Amino acid sequence: MKHFRTFIGIVLTGLLIGLFYFLETGYYSDFGCGCSSACVGFYVSTASKVVGYLILLVSSLVILYLRKKKLLSGVIALMFWIGILLLVSYCNGFMLFNKGACGQSLNQTTFYIHQQPIGDFAKSDGESLQLDSLGTGYYSGKLLGYLIKDDNLTAYRIGAEPLKISTGFLFWQVDMETLNKDLLYGLSSFRIPPDSLNQKTIVLIGGKNMPEEAFLWELEQSNEFKAKNIVNPFLTNNSDGTTTYRFQIQ
Repeated sequence: MKHFRTFIGIVLTGLLIGLFYFLETGYYSDFGCGCSSACVGFYVSTASKVVGYLILLVSSLVILYLRKKKLLSGVIALMFWIGILLLVSYCNGFMLFNKGACGQSLNQTTFYIHQQPIGDFAKSDGESLQLDSLGTGYYSGKLLGYLIKDDNLTAYRIGAEPLKISTGFLFWQVDMETLNKDLLYGLSSFRIPPDSLNQKTIVLIGGKNMPEEAFLWELEQSNEFKAKNIVNPFLTNNSDGTTTYRFQIQ
């Protein structure tokens, strides 16, 4: 009976590891991102993944050692091992992604397959915004403008409070450089075309309660204007659920 239980334990362990491998393989495919090849996924770093594998391996060896010394019952050992497997699956399977051509949006994946939409970009093509539609409810809840600070992402929404989005867990963090590069194109605040205003006056439109810090941070990321060159800045919270940042360049 004892050998039978050991055999069953080995089989179950093998099945779980096989499932883990299958999920991880699919996770780094177009299927894992939930769209076509136009989808951009922001995965945890390679170093973070390796640490996850090591945690799973070392924990398994420790549990086996404690079982051999009869310091853990089979049930407790199995619970510990499943707990570690769930932790590694959650963290190694964490991803933020933008479906791009399939719909400019921000989404989150956990446990490799559990996908949850966070919000759609107000600039559906990543660039344009219909100013006449602001205040009509058409853009209600859409994402416009963002800030990355202390490895946390704040996405500002039209007519709704900002979203605070974690970009990882413990030492598991997504590739922030790739994330920022993609979001700067589609999620950043909207700039009113220069030909509609004085050429030295710039107007940016972001989501509700978007602070000056976020606007300046976006400008810094684009390398277009330096904060020291900005004069006469003026921030306005508008009744249509947006924030306007107007300034001049000296």
